[in-house]
Amino acid sequence: MVGAVVVAALSACDLPFGLGLPTTRSLESGATGTLIAADSFEITGLYSEGSNQWSIDLQLSRSGAEYVTVTKADVKLEAIIIGNSAYFRGQQFLSAHMGSDIVSRSFVKAAGNGWWKGSAGQVPQLTDLTDGNVFRSTFLGPAITQRTDHVSVDGVDAVDLSGARGEVFITAQAPYRVLRVRLKHGVVVDGIRDADLRFINYNQDFGISAPADVIDFSKSTRSCRSTRQDAARPALSRPRSRISAAYCMPERPPPSPSPWRTPPLGRSSEVARRRSCRTSGTTQRPP
Repeated sequence: MVGAVVVAALSACDLPFGLGLPTTRSLESGATGTLIAADSFEITGLYSEGSNQWSIDLQLSRSGAEYVTVTKADVKLEAIIIGNSAYFRGQQFLSAHMGSDIVSRSFVKAAGNGWWKGSAGQVPQLTDLTDGNVFRSTFLGPAITQRTDHVSVDGVDAVDLSGARGEVFITAQAPYRVLRVRLKHGVVVDGIRDADLRFINYNQDFGISAPADVIDFSKSTRSCRSTRQDAARPALSRPRSRISAAYCMPERPPPSPSPWRTPPLGRSSEVARRRSCRTSGTTQRPP
């Protein structure tokens, strides 16, 4: 009888010395591996850039296709990125970033709520959040200073691996997928800060494809000129970055508001960028 009580008590509690729990190394390997191997996944949540807070819904596939929506107050921008082509939709955004002259207003009116074409070749990348190996270099490994088990993320048992840059929540059960990333206040990663992001819908078929009836401003025939302009992108852009773009149009080009560019899933960077941020304190890294 006593033995049965002891067994029941042990089954209801964690074993001593962390026995029965996944090792930190297993969690790191699982999180990295699932990001690299996933056919697709989705990132949703909130982040800040400048003085603005944005919501994001980003879908990525191994083929390199992406669909994203970013929203702030009454401004909404959608983007579909396939290869080197990018397609955008967002009348309020387009209107806010065009001039007040008659020609610019005519472009806004012509675009309406339709899709327009841009270039995806010169936009920032979210490699710290989407590339498994760079993700590990940024948030895991030596960056971890604390581990908390049995944390609930949307009802799922998770492990919180915390460091100077942020917290990474990983499923407590194999295959140890990333569930959530929450940046520490003031920390900037991939041009964003104060982010609280969920990683969902692994290996789903998002059916991302190029939209029909796309407006291509570059095919206007009145004049062609190359412009170099400061990008006034609303989301996930690096401060003071510049975009070179060639346009053919009557007076001035519409913006090229590519929010970011992420590498195809599974294509990791050869060299993880080094960070100047150093972890403070003397807490030892958990096993």
